[in-house]
Amino acid sequence: MVSFFVFRGDAGHNYATIETKGYRKLVVEGSDGKPQMIDNPKWVQ
Repeated sequence: MVSFFVFRGDAGHNYATIETKGYRKLVVEGSDGKPQMIDNPKWVQ
């Protein structure tokens, strides 16, 4: 998998949240063996 992101330098990212919770979405192997994107259970809203 390859991803590329571009943000302004003053966008104000909070990397501490990513370190503790991870990303909002996860890519996992589905029951059919293919990649599947799911919500990260650590991101309870």
